[in-house]
Amino acid sequence: MAISEPKSANLREVLLFAFNWKKSAIEAHRMLEEVYGDHDLSKSQCYRWFKKFQSGDFEPYIEPRGKPHQKLEDAELRALLDEDSTQAQEKLAKQLQVSQGAVSLRLNSLGMTQKLSRWVPHELSERQQERCLVTCEGLLARHEKNSFLHRIVTSDEKWIHFSNPMRQKSWGLPGQFPKQTPRPNRFGKKAMLCLWWDQPGVVYFELLKPGEMVNTSRYEQQMHSLREALNEKRPKWREKHKGGPSFCCSPSTGSATEAHRMLEEVYSDHALSKSQCYRWFKKFQSGDFELDNEPHGKPPQKFEDPKKQALLDEDSTQTQEKLAK
Repeated sequence: MAISEPKSANLREVLLFAFNWKKSAIEAHRMLEEVYGDHDLSKSQCYRWFKKFQSGDFEPYIEPRGKPHQKLEDAELRALLDEDSTQAQEKLAKQLQVSQGAVSLRLNSLGMTQKLSRWVPHELSERQQERCLVTCEGLLARHEKNSFLHRIVTSDEKWIHFSNPMRQKSWGLPGQFPKQTPRPNRFGKKAMLCLWWDQPGVVYFELLKPGEMVNTSRYEQQMHSLREALNEKRPKWREKHKGGPSFCCSPSTGSATEAHRMLEEVYSDHALSKSQCYRWFKKFQSGDFELDNEPHGKPPQKFEDPKKQALLDEDSTQTQEKLAK
């Protein structure tokens, strides 16, 4: 038996009948397909009509608007972005002959976001870029052959504020101002956290007292504490450096400091100054082990007037006006 080709309005009335019959959009589409074959509505059209009925609009003679057919190809968009990723959406739309909204939708579907360029100290030349590439390849090859990352200990310092207010969300009516939260006081009470870590994790940390800063003696003490922490937490490091020199950021500085401490303990005021020890160790590192020649250094400033020199020895921060009085 031949079936007449249905009109779209008749098919939509059938969808309304199926909706009132508590059928789903898939079941309604299956019914139309079994009866009318290729002349039925598509599955997406059935979904849109059922969504229209569920919203309370039961008028079957006004076609609901659907998503337009997307003609923009992702490959073309990617090719343009590979050429120049700073192009605006309007420029991309003109080249692809589509709307700016279509470009925006495709960019969002690809997971792309617009990011501001990052400042760098200076622009590298081609030679510098090649040198960086060669260095990185060499380090990577060395790492693949014999990993060295676990032997690197990194340090950093960070201010820890005692007061850290957090903003909280609150419920309110439209037009009503939310609760106020004062900004953190960056000049308030705070302490400095000194942290050392390697590839496995944190090795040693130290929280300084409020107002305390890291000076030479404090940093030297931290280096010795770090050595003890490495001996305790990193057995491989302890075995490799067993009986070795004291751990410090600079071998010359650490050795010169220890030598000055030893001389000070034995000879007291007759020991060499710390700066003299540094100059001698620097002389030894250069390969000159001659003890008769004093290493060249900046001589201490002395005044011909012993009274002014005595005043400066008491307080070297005095101004010229105060010394003149």
